[in-house]
Amino acid sequence: CKIFANSRGIEFYTKTASNVVKKTENDARIARYEFFEEAYDEYDADAVFTAHNYDDNAETVLYRVIKGTGITGLKGISEKRSYFYRPLLKTRRSEIVDYCSQHNLTPNNDSSNSNTVYRRNYLRLNVLPTLEKINPNIKDALNVLAVNATSDNAIIEEYLKNIRPNVIKSGKLVSVEYAKLSRPVKLRFLYEYIQSLDLDYDYKKICEIYDFIEKNIGQR
Repeated sequence: CKIFANSRGIEFYTKTASNVVKKTENDARIARYEFFEEAYDEYDADAVFTAHNYDDNAETVLYRVIKGTGITGLKGISEKRSYFYRPLLKTRRSEIVDYCSQHNLTPNNDSSNSNTVYRRNYLRLNVLPTLEKINPNIKDALNVLAVNATSDNAIIEEYLKNIRPNVIKSGKLVSVEYAKLSRPVKLRFLYEYIQSLDLDYDYKKICEIYDFIEKNIGQR
């Protein structure tokens, strides 16, 4: 990547992750985005582009389904989040490979991408090929699911935006207002709160937090 950048007069910026970063997919993701944010500030940039593609989105949706995600998780990877843009999200991995071949580009292939100890790799290399035997267009189906979830989530958001300012203030849940809500809406706000902290989550964890809060509010 550095050689490619230098050959085209592009400034190259890199950093080695600290040894204290745990070798897990979630911790690596957090460290990666911290680096992007650092580079964004360092160069006073207008945007950060990442290379997530159509296949990545399908894998993300499937991974979240397996973990037990809600409708927000089914949205998959967003095309834009803050100053992060993903222009290749509708481009298939095979198209990217073909483009590189046609233009004599040699992309770097991280050896860890073939290590099935990592769950995302296991899904990509083992689970998706098996599902393709049932539905050859499984990646299309997962991406359509993401589109539908995004649409349905927009409808839900129309309702939530009117009550959110009273329930969440300064990044904290207002217990009095929270207690007035129905269980589904409470779970939704808890999901949003956990997601805002960039924490790994699943339905079980959210329900455990819900039960803890309900128990403590009831004791007041």
